[in-house]
Amino acid sequence: MNGEIPPSRRLTDLRKKARSFIYAHPAPRFCWIKFRQIQTLLRFPSSWLNGWLFDTWNRIDSRQERRLDGLTIKGPYGPEATGYGTIGSKILFHAMSSLRISFNDYAFVDFGSGKGQAVLLASRLPFKMAIGVEFAKELHDVALRNARSWRPKRICGRVEFVWADVLEFEIPQEPCVIYLYHPFSEFILRRVLENILRSIAVCPRDIIIVYVNPAYEQAIRSLPNVEPISRSVKQAYSAYRILPSSRSH
Repeated sequence: MNGEIPPSRRLTDLRKKARSFIYAHPAPRFCWIKFRQIQTLLRFPSSWLNGWLFDTWNRIDSRQERRLDGLTIKGPYGPEATGYGTIGSKILFHAMSSLRISFNDYAFVDFGSGKGQAVLLASRLPFKMAIGVEFAKELHDVALRNARSWRPKRICGRVEFVWADVLEFEIPQEPCVIYLYHPFSEFILRRVLENILRSIAVCPRDIIIVYVNPAYEQAIRSLPNVEPISRSVKQAYSAYRILPSSRSH
C-alpha cells in the first residue's frame, strides 16, 4: 500500500469534513435540512399524505418537524432535547392497549408534548386527565391552539398543557402513565427517573412509563424496582411499571 490512503477512506473523510462544515454554519445547515425533508417526502409520499389528512380532518397543526434553535426554552436544558417530531395514532393506541389497565384510574402525562398530538389522541381514552409538558413556548402555543380546534370527541376528564421544564414539573399524585417519545438525552431521562422515584416514595402509587423509540431504555431497565409490561419492535416502544420499594421485594 506504501502508506497510501484507500479511495473509500478519503471519501469518508471528505464526507465528515463536509458534514462538519454544514452543521457549523446556519445557512448551509438550513438548506441541508430542507433538502432532507423534501427527500423524505419524495421517498415516503404515503406518510406525508397520511399526516396531511390527519391534520386536515382533525383541524390541527402537528406535521412539520421543528428544530429547537431560536425557540423560547423554559429552563437550561435546551441542548439536551431531541427536537420535535410527530407520532402516528397507531403507535400510541397500540401501546396504550398493551397496558391492560383501567384508564379511569390514571392520569396521562406526556413529557416533551410538542404540538400536543399525543395528548389529544390520549383524550379519546377515558383517562382521569391528559397533561402535556413542553419546554418550548412556541410548540406549547401551537398545542393550545390545537386543543381549541381538535375535532374528535374527548372522553378523558380534562386536557391540560403546561409550559415547563420537565425537571420542575410536579407529577400528579394519581396513578400515572408517563409517555416519552424519545424527547431528551439520557442525562435528562435519568433525572426524570429520579424525580419519579422520589414522587413514588412520597406518594406510593402505580406509575407506568411508555417509551417510544427507546434509545436510552437501559436507564429504565437499570432501576432496582422496575417491571417490564410490554414491548413492540414493530411499533418501536417499551412499557415499564415503576414499583414502590416495598413492592419490589
